[in-house]
Formats: sequence, structure tokens, C-alpha cells
Amino acid sequence: MKKLFFIGKFNEGFEEINAYLSNYFNVQVCVDNLSVMQSVLKLSQPDVFVLNTKDLGADKQSFIDELRTNYGDIPLVSLEVSAQAIGPGAFDNLSKFRALVMPVDNEKLIIAICNMLGLEYDADNKVII
Repeated sequence: MKKLFFIGKFNEGFEEINAYLSNYFNVQVCVDNLSVMQSVLKLSQPDVFVLNTKDLGADKQSFIDELRTNYGDIPLVSLEVSAQAIGPGAFDNLSKFRALVMPVDNEKLIIAICNMLGLEYDADNKVII
């Protein structure tokens, strides 16, 4: 099972997304604290990041900069509050970056993550191949 690192502010929406993703991935959740994230990532390297930018405010750019600088080879799916919230150039290698506008359909999220990891999602049977 692939390792997914889910970053964001703990709230009802975060918990719902985490519960859904946990059906398909080994999810490590991280509060919206940059130093906590850095410490946790010293212990384990994920296969993919999911960043829930809702309520991150000014800290959002710090998280993106940290991920781009030190973990740019790991795919990132960013859950954004609007289509204009993040533009091209957030990552040097845009093939490793995908932004989705919230609210996001769970299947669209799973498909985006699978595409980033080179996996396929069978929507009829709700399994990752």
C-alpha cells in the first residue's frame, strides 16, 4: 500500500478526506505546522503528498516552498479553495504537481493521486490496480 502524507488544518472536511483516503493508502496525517511536518518527514518518506490549503492562510506558501525545495521529487496534490489560488510554476516539474479545487469529488481525488503515482483506479470496483 502506497504511503500518503496528508497535510492541513484538522477540521471536519480534513477528517472526511482522511477517512476516504485511508481506504486506499497508508495515510500519515500532519497538522498545519511546518516544523512538525519537517520532523515527521525525517522519519518516513511518503510516495505522495496531499496538501489541504483551506485555512492555511499565509503559511500555505511556506509549506509549498518546503515541499518544492526538499521533496520536489515526490508528487503533490494540492487541494485549493479556488482555481486562481495556485498557478503554474509552483513546482519546477509540473508533472509531479496537481491542483484540485475544493470541494473535490472523492473519486476525482483518488484518480488524481493514482495518476501521479502511475497507478490505475477501477471506479466500478472501487479498487486501485
